[in-house]
Amino acid sequence: MNGRKCYISGGDLARSLTVFAALEGEGMESWTCFYVSADSPGFKVARTELKMGMRASGAAELELNNVFVPDQNVVGGLR
Repeated sequence: MNGRKCYISGGDLARSLTVFAALEGEGMESWTCFYVSADSPGFKVARTELKMGMRASGAAELELNNVFVPDQNVVGGLR
């Protein structure tokens, strides 16, 4: 899995995350949910966001570079 997402609340502290990603096709039928562990090779917190307010709730940009997701971590199966 490859991709980036910014402004993730609590992303700097997350130990795992769910990722909704579009596979082949169009519309909602192409979307699948994946469970990704923060210790997966290729996953990293690219940066933490500097905010003017709400500092008690961190936010981060997350990056996935060739993260392998095993079959058991596909939530609800492939569509």
